[in-house]
Amino acid sequence: MSAATLECLKECLERQIDELTALAATFPESGAFVLQPSEEDNYEFAKKILQGGSDSGFSVEDIFVLSGTVRLQDVVLGGAPVGLRFTLPKTYPMHAAAAVSVECAGPRDVHEQLSSVVRAAAQSAEGMECLLVVVEALREAASSLPQHNDARLQHAPGEGGSSGIPAASPAHQGPSSGQGDRCPAAGSSSSSSACLCRTLIWFHHIKSSVKRRVIVEAARQLGLGGYSKPGFPGIIVVEGPRADVEEYVGRIRSLSWQAMQVRGEEVEEGSLGAADAETREPGAGRQGFRGRRFVGSFQELPEEGGMSALGQICREVGLEDLFLTGLKISK
Repeated sequence: MSAATLECLKECLERQIDELTALAATFPESGAFVLQPSEEDNYEFAKKILQGGSDSGFSVEDIFVLSGTVRLQDVVLGGAPVGLRFTLPKTYPMHAAAAVSVECAGPRDVHEQLSSVVRAAAQSAEGMECLLVVVEALREAASSLPQHNDARLQHAPGEGGSSGIPAASPAHQGPSSGQGDRCPAAGSSSSSSACLCRTLIWFHHIKSSVKRRVIVEAARQLGLGGYSKPGFPGIIVVEGPRADVEEYVGRIRSLSWQAMQVRGEEVEEGSLGAADAETREPGAGRQGFRGRRFVGSFQELPEEGGMSALGQICREVGLEDLFLTGLKISK
């Protein structure tokens, strides 16, 4: 095999590992991102070869194809989550498309309809990492089925056992992140207080399109506010309930970075109304939360001019000190 071919396979494998790590960070719930034992072995073997290079005694030629499953815990069809099975050819994403299929317990026509959607999404993204795009296409298609109010297709009200979703299979859940302890509740019987946290994270760079999507989508899944600035350097400033911010930082940290540092943090009490506090689940984010500085959903700023824009935003909402701390600049 020529040196050029080996270099192509290595680059493809590196991008595949990054994409699977991003998937695990995007879907950290138990049973959401699943590698069966043999798939986990292939995944770990691939990482070992990339980390060890020629010293490992193996090369990228020895790698088996990588595969796995993403199950959408919040989209249930026929009593089970709708899932995406994927297999990544050795030359994916540079010269081959991902092979994708749908797992669902619905009728045959629904299965065929969803399968057509995911295959088209994978083909349209040929030449680039596509799994996050395909998963979202599957979610949108399943959610728009005419049966969505039927017993055959329900949006689960929560995660885990409360949704009626079967327990996770004894398989690897992908690279995981820890979740910090929740801030103790305080306040009278008529209201409840929780910790509101603002965190600034510095990166040597944020360039990968997959990681950029994960940064935004993970924040929105958790209902957090804030901004990311891609490029050199990369900056994230994020705000929300402390436990959710800690969960978010853990997800982002689980991706592979040349350098990542939490350089600034502010914590204060933010009030939740009593009704909100009683029903609030992780990821409820800004719903009913007072004291937020960043209004609206998490956004990515342009790479060019993004640092100046982020500085201006932080000044306007009274967070200039946090911004300057992240850049190691004193006023």
